[in-house]
Amino acid sequence: DRLHIDSAHVGEVRKKYGIRDDQKVILCVGRLETEKGYPRLFEVFSKLDKNSVLIVLGRGSLLEEFKEKTKMLGIAERVIFCGFIHREEIWNYYKDADVFVLLSNAEALGVVFWEAMYVRVPVVGSMAPGIVETLGNDGNRGRLVEENEPLSLIKEKINFCLHPSAEKEAMLDRAKIYVEEQIQNGLTVNDLV
Repeated sequence: DRLHIDSAHVGEVRKKYGIRDDQKVILCVGRLETEKGYPRLFEVFSKLDKNSVLIVLGRGSLLEEFKEKTKMLGIAERVIFCGFIHREEIWNYYKDADVFVLLSNAEALGVVFWEAMYVRVPVVGSMAPGIVETLGNDGNRGRLVEENEPLSLIKEKINFCLHPSAEKEAMLDRAKIYVEEQIQNGLTVNDLV
């Protein structure tokens, strides 16, 4: 995807959806199915600053159910369901994201985390196998959320990623180095399937 990454532009997605520069963009990429943990993500998002937008990339059987959930939580106007996005376009979404969040119950490898980490987007993920291996300990290469962690603590971890700090910059550096090392070692998704 190097050519796609190089041709991606900051601001494309914000322009496409009318998202202001002062709004924070939370990005989630994953099938709209039960195991991806969307209801919990919507609950947390409802507690975040109203000046934030949640962009969800992916298709699935629960789209209508999830849309209803966002209406019930009063966040429907701040959640954008984009559906399937092609490889050449997905990097524009990463470039405009302030944080990547995926609270899956299970994840084979977590390639979407690698993608976000590679372009220095801070990540928040669940303690699911595949995610834990990628992120390491909480705060090492990303923030980890435990299964029964209170929404207030998840909110704190997302807010940590949304605001500048030396600690966050160090985490982003470690994350990018980790992904680059995996690439240099020749590890690919096909090797793990």
